Amino acid sequence: GFLVAPNLLLTAGHCINSASECRMSRWVFDYRADQVNSKTPYVLDKNVYKCQAIVMSAYDKKKDLDYSLIQLDRPVTDRSPLPIRREGKLSETDELVVVGHPSGLPTIIADQGFAYKNDQEQIFGANLDTFSINSGSAVLNKSTGEIEGILIRGQMDYVLDRQDSCLRPNYWRQDKEPG
Repeated sequence: GFLVAPNLLLTAGHCINSASECRMSRWVFDYRADQVNSKTPYVLDKNVYKCQAIVMSAYDKKKDLDYSLIQLDRPVTDRSPLPIRREGKLSETDELVVVGHPSGLPTIIADQGFAYKNDQEQIFGANLDTFSINSGSAVLNKSTGEIEGILIRGQMDYVLDRQDSCLRPNYWRQDKEPG
């Protein structure tokens, strides 16, 4: 999820869509790998927020609706909310950036994306380098810094390597069907 007002966070609706999920959820800012081996705690208590309430939520695959607006238990005072583009339409030449936590990892920034399918009113396809648990991530326009959308789904993340008995990342060819 990402901050859109001092005490409001926007994420994918399938990530959190009930009062019980809200009560059990915590939102953590600054979950970064560069602090793992330092003397600084990995996650600072001041950066952990509780879900106070779900302000608005929709999860309907047929209508391409998948969002939840979350009220946090207190305002976030040490960072600014992200701006949202409110007019116009994403161009297929606009470069995209996604910031998230693929497969539960600390913050990863993938900055070489672009829209490849943008013919629907509320949804677009993009070649963003993401994995599961990236859902709810901010999809930003690289040149404007504005939110273009919320990451809500993608292709299959891993494939079984039967020879080595492990899962390997699934690679998608950009010229065939972007991941």
